[in-house]
Amino acid sequence: MEANVLVTLVIGLLLNVTICSVRCEHEGRRDVYQVRDVLDYTEPAAEASTDDVSTPIIDDDDDDDGFLRRPGFVGRITQKGFNFAASLAIRMLMKQLTRVEIPDMKSSFGMTDVTMSNIKMEKFPKPSSRLYPIPWPGYGMRWHAYNINPIITANYKAKIGFAFWKITKEGVATFTGEDMFFALDFLISRDASGHPTTEVLNCKSEGSVKLKFTGQWSDILNVGSTMFAKKIRSLITAQMCHQAKTEISTRLAAKLRGVPLQHLVADQYLLDLSVLEPPTFQDDAVDVLFKGVVYDRDNPEDPPFYPPEIGNHDDDDNRMIYLYVTDYLINSAFYATFRRGMMNYNITPEIVPEEFRGYLNTTCMGDICIGTIFPQLSWLYPESSITVALLATSAPRMSIAGNSFNVTAGGEAEVFVQHRNGSKHNLFIVDVDISGGFSLEIIGKKLYFNVSFIDPHAEVKESFIGDIGTGFLFESVLRLATQKVLLPRISENGAKGLSLPKVKGLEFLNPIIVEHEMQNVFVVATDIGFEVKKKRILIKRRRRQQLRDPQRARTLRARV
Repeated sequence: MEANVLVTLVIGLLLNVTICSVRCEHEGRRDVYQVRDVLDYTEPAAEASTDDVSTPIIDDDDDDDGFLRRPGFVGRITQKGFNFAASLAIRMLMKQLTRVEIPDMKSSFGMTDVTMSNIKMEKFPKPSSRLYPIPWPGYGMRWHAYNINPIITANYKAKIGFAFWKITKEGVATFTGEDMFFALDFLISRDASGHPTTEVLNCKSEGSVKLKFTGQWSDILNVGSTMFAKKIRSLITAQMCHQAKTEISTRLAAKLRGVPLQHLVADQYLLDLSVLEPPTFQDDAVDVLFKGVVYDRDNPEDPPFYPPEIGNHDDDDNRMIYLYVTDYLINSAFYATFRRGMMNYNITPEIVPEEFRGYLNTTCMGDICIGTIFPQLSWLYPESSITVALLATSAPRMSIAGNSFNVTAGGEAEVFVQHRNGSKHNLFIVDVDISGGFSLEIIGKKLYFNVSFIDPHAEVKESFIGDIGTGFLFESVLRLATQKVLLPRISENGAKGLSLPKVKGLEFLNPIIVEHEMQNVFVVATDIGFEVKKKRILIKRRRRQQLRDPQRARTLRARV
């Protein structure tokens, strides 16, 4: 199961859902409210007491339906994540606003006709943007952007005429926005397929515009500039809400519809990340509840166990995104793999490292081998080697307590002797149970793991070569193999670390595994940022050089 598949899907969905909101938790209720002035906004005290943010992420009645509604995976977006999303959203909005085409305008005051042409939005001084939840029933998310004060220029012509006598004067008009803002409220729900859906509730935009004429008759025109300023103000405020609504209800909705909620993994498994319920929210966080289960692609079936209840971790606010991975998700992958028969494994001399290959021999001189542990093998099948067929009898199970991970697995080991002529003979069948423990740690951009123990147990089920004891001897072989081969190899890989999965265009910043005491879940916290591509920087530098130094531009082109 590739970890980058899970992280890529989840991060992509969370980044889109971050600039969304939630539907009322009460079934069928949708109290749409009018947008209040942001500065005058007050909490509805009558309903605030109904929401206890200290409760677990999800809590269900003790019935099958309640258990099935529990998520196997939860993504939490904090206020820090909202701030990041708000910076992205306002950047996209400004791009859209600068592309707005403003038609020519004409107005008259007195005997003077003034025409505005070539009206352009020159620039937007850096605006501010906030995105935050409103955690009461019927409310959702608010996108509040302010200091959206564009500078707009236009050419003007002023005409005044008396009978057949006319005078035309020209110049430049500059419009400057002041205290312009919008507040947009919107919800997110889910459709029958588990895809998130968005809905804009309301949008309010306000602000003022000042107009200054520079050129001929400018002093006179500035006195009567109010009419043009009002027209530009109406246009800008209308466009702010129009473009913001388009971002949420059209562009974002299309992205959410296109998010693959079921993803094919390794051509054999389906990872189901459909959204179980509309997101839940607190004062400064939104939790997105995913089904979080792995199925066998050819024969999907829910595992014979339920997702756990995930407790609330109050300190989850120092990173942008928190990923709660339950043991249910991992165990469902184990179960799907077991059902496909992919947990059967043959140990042959060819796959054992050369320095340990002699342990599988039935004859050895002065060394430890299978023939010295089970002496009858040395005279029944001399100069031979054994093969062990491992057959899982049940799916492995992982349990998580805090940041400690324990795995148990059970199966049968069928031991054969393999002659040099290629023939095989059954020796015995042993029931095997193995338990192991490990811990995880993220340092930099790598995941490290440390195995604390591997504990095998064996019991003879059937012997074809007479009495070989209770399984103690075979258990000794397992422990020897574990200590000499398995544990050193796993520890070596754990010390090298595994590179964290990558998401195109983004990078993880300061990822950590959160210390906690919750059961059945481990928590990964991370900030996210844009991945700066060296090639992209060189291309931009090359374009600038083309204008100044053609020879230098050719050098940069060769490097790219």
